[in-house]
Amino acid sequence: MRELEAFEQMEDVERLLAALKRILRQKGIRQTLIAEKLQVSEATVRRYLSGKGMTLQILGKLCQIADIRIVDLAEMAHNGEQGLIHRLSHTQEIGVAESVMCAFVFYLLRYGWTPEEVRVECGLNEPQLVAHLVKLDRLGLIRLMPNNNVRILTVKYPDWHQGGPVRRTFDRTAKKLFQTIDYNGPRSVWELETLKLSPASVVQLDLLMKDFVAAVRALALDDRRQMRAQMEWHCIITAAHPVNLQHMLDE
Repeated sequence: MRELEAFEQMEDVERLLAALKRILRQKGIRQTLIAEKLQVSEATVRRYLSGKGMTLQILGKLCQIADIRIVDLAEMAHNGEQGLIHRLSHTQEIGVAESVMCAFVFYLLRYGWTPEEVRVECGLNEPQLVAHLVKLDRLGLIRLMPNNNVRILTVKYPDWHQGGPVRRTFDRTAKKLFQTIDYNGPRSVWELETLKLSPASVVQLDLLMKDFVAAVRALALDDRRQMRAQMEWHCIITAAHPVNLQHMLDE
């Protein structure tokens, strides 16, 4: 009854379907599989997901396939981006930064990985995964729901505190990583430029870096949609910092 009320009270059915499609996409559930489970054609599945012929019964079956309750789907659709955390509190950042693994789990969840995909990718057993999910739930960063489903309570790209716990953790991790890279290796991709720039150009440089990172994120998202078998993790950093030219030339 609660599920029925939640469905009937949705003012914008498109938001409900958008949330459902987002979950199906995140879990890698393709229309071919949905058609097979519902014993209908893919064209019919496309009709359902566009809102044509959608009923509460069909929605229930789709939610079963997606392994989520209708009431939770309705809540996700209703909330959308409203009320999502854009900047973590200092306490939340400390909690995330306490464990690099927990921070990485949170990172993958924000990028649309399912908890099961996270577990396999990170080599975690079920209790270890649940421990990280419970911690993130207690920090108010996710909402842990039945069957290890999660609802992310932050935006995809939070505004981390400059010099805060998360950035300090990244600073330590990145320094170790980039100090050990063989920059002459065939699998290393890098460029280096030393330039004299005005303050206005530095502002433009910052914007160019943000555009570059956005483009790389789009590449990664496209790779996940295509489910390519041959993929490796790459750590990418864009940075610029003033240097003492004389000291650099004397080395």
